[in-house]
Amino acid sequence: MSCDDTKLGECIKVIFRETEYDVFEQKIILLSDPHDIYRTAAEFIISRMKPDFVMFYAGRQKTESKIQYCIKLKKMECNINQYMKERRDAAIDDDSAFLHPSGCLSIPYKPGSGSAGCIYIGPSGVNNYTCEQAKPLIPLIRILNKALLYHEAEMARNERNWLQEAFSHYVSPDVVQNILQNPDMIHLGGEKKFLTCIFTDLQGFTPLSEKMDPILLVRVLNMYLTEMSQVIMALGGTIDKFEGDAIMAFFGAPHELKDHAVRCCLAALRMKRMEKVLNDQLISEGLIEAPLFTRIGINSGDMVVGNVGSIQRLDYTVIGGNVNIASRLETANKDYNTSILISGATYELVKNFFDCSSLGYITLRGVRNAVEVFELVEQKDGVDLEYDNFSGEWETIPELESV
Repeated sequence: MSCDDTKLGECIKVIFRETEYDVFEQKIILLSDPHDIYRTAAEFIISRMKPDFVMFYAGRQKTESKIQYCIKLKKMECNINQYMKERRDAAIDDDSAFLHPSGCLSIPYKPGSGSAGCIYIGPSGVNNYTCEQAKPLIPLIRILNKALLYHEAEMARNERNWLQEAFSHYVSPDVVQNILQNPDMIHLGGEKKFLTCIFTDLQGFTPLSEKMDPILLVRVLNMYLTEMSQVIMALGGTIDKFEGDAIMAFFGAPHELKDHAVRCCLAALRMKRMEKVLNDQLISEGLIEAPLFTRIGINSGDMVVGNVGSIQRLDYTVIGGNVNIASRLETANKDYNTSILISGATYELVKNFFDCSSLGYITLRGVRNAVEVFELVEQKDGVDLEYDNFSGEWETIPELESV
């Protein structure tokens, strides 16, 4: 019955007949190892053409490092250079199959997005290949390209998920998402940027750790570092490293924050508030006898930020003289019986938002010139900085437009 004879309301039975290409696609598309993908494709070609060898070559340079997979049915030398030269001398287009004078057949394929490769199918030892023999391989190439593209996409997803999981331990989830969407934000090596750095340390924790049960010590330390880190990351800060009970972090990278100094100082005040809550919990549970006391140092200025380290291990960190000043300010709290000290550079950026007490210029160990220092006391009355969820709006917070 022709289509013209079909009447409304009638049914037409549709029969799907599975071809050998359907079976091949169902098999190869589920494979997660490129070696298995190439092997399956090679077996399909061998079953049809009985060649001496099948070789998948990704690239046009004369080097075996580009050979993705090769299977030989006979003990023979596969002179890939000879076959590549034949194809090159014949000036064959990258998207065309070629029947070689030597009896080899070469067909282009895509080993991944944006890349090109070629499948070399060795002579069968009987007759040279014909165009009719090459045509049935076209559906196979299409399926192979799809399988390799799927594998590449899956690898990219896995890498993205791994990066997101790994980086989420250092910066807030919103910042991680922004970086993944804009990978150019992260630069290999370092760059000079104006940032705010913060150092924290627990007073008297070393003698405390020497008399505490190791299991309880780790529990207390983990509780403390977890709560303090969440305060920093909630305000867009980046955790640089932990050194025992000490925390080093910075604000303004990898995502630029115009109000990095304000966020950092707010984080310091919130950490002290969290310290009180945590002390009540730890003492009530009998984990500690005396309350924990956190000393904090903050400085703003030019710093080198980026991926620093070796080939085997990289740290996203900040270095420079201004980083050292923040560290020394944390230590200076012992001499002035204070808990949060900020530099004059930071004070100029936050004085409209926080009440601070001047300590004048002091000499810090390892710092050539005297540094103007202020004690960070509290948030100014009438200034609302109680924001917790930025929803990705990192640069335009109404309360901080004057920074």
